[in-house]
Amino acid sequence: MKKSLWEKWCKLWCPEKKHLKFGYNISRPILKEEKMALELNCTNEEKIKVTVNPVTLAGTPVALDGPVVAVVQSGDGTVEMVDDKSFFLVSGANPGDTAYLVSGDADLGSGVQNISDTIVLKVAGALAANLGLVAEAPILK
Repeated sequence: MKKSLWEKWCKLWCPEKKHLKFGYNISRPILKEEKMALELNCTNEEKIKVTVNPVTLAGTPVALDGPVVAVVQSGDGTVEMVDDKSFFLVSGANPGDTAYLVSGDADLGSGVQNISDTIVLKVAGALAANLGLVAEAPILK
């Protein structure tokens, strides 16, 4: 009679015991936090004001050490800073996506603890709002 692989393994590693016991501990589950980019939509004739309001993991408002920094990662949009916590995302001339990286220093002391978020501005081409009719001066028939 052929022995199974399990029986061979048991005979090799624990010949005096017929049953194995595995001890294990289960720790507290850890929440996987996937940060999703903030997605905003506008036309190529618009800009959007964004204000940063940092909070702790518990949701308590907290200050940052210094101003936030917003930079373009990809795309043809630009950034216009308003103050230390606010800025405009300015759409580019052409439709398409622009990715922005927004970061700030969470450490209120002498050290630096950068935190950051991503914004994707989805830009659509502006649509015609009216026909723009223009009439010339009357002429003789």
